[in-house]
Amino acid sequence: MSTVPDALRRCLAAAVTLLAATAAVAKDVPYDINHCWHASWPPPVVGEKELTVVPYTIHGIVHQSNTADKSPENRTYVCWGVVRVMGADSFDFGHCRTMAPNGDTYLSQYQGAGAPGTAERTETFYGGTGQFKGISGGGTYRRLSTVPRGAAPNTIQGCTRSRGTLKLPD
Repeated sequence: MSTVPDALRRCLAAAVTLLAATAAVAKDVPYDINHCWHASWPPPVVGEKELTVVPYTIHGIVHQSNTADKSPENRTYVCWGVVRVMGADSFDFGHCRTMAPNGDTYLSQYQGAGAPGTAERTETFYGGTGQFKGISGGGTYRRLSTVPRGAAPNTIQGCTRSRGTLKLPD
């Protein structure tokens, strides 16, 4: 017959084992990458002088990792978002699907506010496949450059720098 202290001891031992296993499960992978993209959009949902709301799609590629880890290079991505511009301020948010050269993917969401094209935005990772299954973490990004007029109507091209930490299961 088990006593309460014995049961409590087993529970504590199980909890310590679980905490140790959990600590070993995730590894933090810092990233500092430059990526370039092409965005396109249909006519605005709302297109007035004081307020503009536009959905958009972005396609991009990571072309440079600024850390010793070069594995982010050549990852491609597609994002779907919405931007709201009111005067000199904007707010945008959306979701992205990023694919590594081996086909593994991860999902992220982003958002930010401030002057269009200049404000820092945040990104959060929330799901993936293969090596990215169980991904979490996040960081910030800021545009490095933007071509003010795209090669085709309703397009823009630019490059961005992203920094943060991916949390990956071992």
